[in-house]
Order: sequence, then C-alpha cells, then structure tokens
Amino acid sequence: MSNEDLKKHCEHIAETINDGIVVTAEDVENYDEEYEEGDMLSGWDYIRDVYSFRWLVDGDGDVIEAQLMVAGGGPEIWVHVSEDGSGCVEGYWWGDRYTARITDDPMEVFGAAEEYYLTKG
Repeated sequence: MSNEDLKKHCEHIAETINDGIVVTAEDVENYDEEYEEGDMLSGWDYIRDVYSFRWLVDGDGDVIEAQLMVAGGGPEIWVHVSEDGSGCVEGYWWGDRYTARITDDPMEVFGAAEEYYLTKG
C-alpha cells in the first residue's frame, strides 16, 4: 500500500462519517434494525464490525472521545470521534501516517460507542 492509498482510504472513511451512510435496497437485509431504502445507518450498526474500542474519559468519568479501530493488519486505521461530532481518522502503514478530518457525526457513532462503553460497566 502506498502513502497515496492510505490517504484515499482515510479520506473515504472520514467522508462516510461526515456524510453518514445511506442504506440502499441491497443493504436492507444486512442489518438488525428495521431500515428502509434511503434511511441513515445508525451508529450502532456502524460500530458493530469494529476491531477494537478505546475511550478517552475525563476526571468525572464522562466519555469525551471514542476511538474505533476500523482496519488492522495493514494498514491500521482508527476513527476518533467526540460528542460534538468532530474528530479524525488516523491511518498508519509502516512509516507512513495520514490524518483526515471529521466534522460531523450524523449517524451518531459517538453516542453508540459511548453507550456501549457505559453498558460494559
């Protein structure tokens, strides 16, 4: 994988977080929730296939950032998302590193990851 491939991969993931994923007719049967074509995928369905979770927690025990490993084994890619919808996608491949910006979270990925953290308790 080239540095350009890593960049494209990270930017694509950031774009899917920023814009959300719209369920297509082919996708409807792939999810547990009742979706119709054109619905926005929920954060819960987005996080169901992540490899690993990390949470940044403040001194009061509140989650302020969720970190989701969405690719591993080459490249390694982490999605970092905060309550306000901001964050980044960080990709690593050998000595290369790329960061793409997240500015919105319409699927509520943070909320789903935070709730998952709170229920693991």
